[in-house]
Amino acid sequence: MKREIKFKAKRADNGEWVYGYYYEVRGESIIYSEDHSDNADSYYNDEVIPETVCQFINKTDLNDKDVFLEDIFLDEYGDAFQVIQLDCGRYGAKMLSNGYIDEFISWGKVEIIGNIHN
Repeated sequence: MKREIKFKAKRADNGEWVYGYYYEVRGESIIYSEDHSDNADSYYNDEVIPETVCQFINKTDLNDKDVFLEDIFLDEYGDAFQVIQLDCGRYGAKMLSNGYIDEFISWGKVEIIGNIHN
């Protein structure tokens, strides 16, 4: 399976989420994105707030929404968790109510409801 590498972060100028490829240049954090709609190609380099940069974990939720580090989701029992990185490139979740760490998430059964930076 090919791993897709992409990021999301909040734009520095207006705080809106932007999605694409992350890089740093001359001390600035940038998300590069492409828009191929309306029969035109547009390319964007948006300066972002570095603390809000979140990497895609190559999973989707029950609504086929991409899951990123630091996203908040509800599990099938209604408990809220934050997506975290474990060791060796694995991902898990931390329960918001008590800090419990869960390594075995059924990603297709959770629903993303936000992010810690919202």
